Amino acid sequence: MLVDALPESLILFLASLVGTVIAGKLFSWAVRRTLGRVNKVLGDALARFGSWGIYLTGFLFSLEHLNLRLEVLLILFGALAAMLLLGLKDVLPNVVARHMLEIYRPFKVGDWIEVDGNVGRVVDIDDLYTVILTVYHERVYIPNTALLKKQVVNITRSEGVDVVTSFEVPVTGDIGKLISRLEKTLKKELEEEVMEGEPEVWLSGISGGKARLTVRTRIGNPNRVPEVRSKILLSVAKVISEPG
Repeated sequence: MLVDALPESLILFLASLVGTVIAGKLFSWAVRRTLGRVNKVLGDALARFGSWGIYLTGFLFSLEHLNLRLEVLLILFGALAAMLLLGLKDVLPNVVARHMLEIYRPFKVGDWIEVDGNVGRVVDIDDLYTVILTVYHERVYIPNTALLKKQVVNITRSEGVDVVTSFEVPVTGDIGKLISRLEKTLKKELEEEVMEGEPEVWLSGISGGKARLTVRTRIGNPNRVPEVRSKILLSVAKVISEPG
């Protein structure tokens, strides 16, 4: 028989490999059936990495049946793992960060977020990057590790985005009256855009005969940020051109 013709060491090696695969599959199945019911993302991650650990450990011990010393194998695999980790030192943290984002879910695909001044809709989350699409149709690739270290504002969950616009006007009269007129004009022009409250206008500085004013208003649709900012500046130009 073919089995009788095979060396005993090879038969033990193959049997050990089969047992390792079965153990890994059973571990993965058990984790998904138990922990996966509580937290599917965490269950999938533990099942995946745990089964990989079982496969690697089982393979190392299976090689002993081929009369290869375990100490030598551990040194070789340790050196290989060190080189692999060194080559993937920028990749692995992002992969782990992705799983952390999936577990805690500060945002999901389709949400509008703001990171480091970049505002956009999340269109993809892969092992390395989270991709957002800005209102100017630019695709911004943000490393997953950065999203664990930096402040992330989920605009979708916070119900709206602030549009802040600053500009300078010549100091030729009563700044208080100018601000009052500007607030009334903005309230009328942005009535359909504003999500809550009213547009706010305040004096943020005076220098060289010019006053620096800032306008802030909250809107519900981040896609409208450029249009709203344009309306604000047009309203400013209109108020300034009118006689005080």
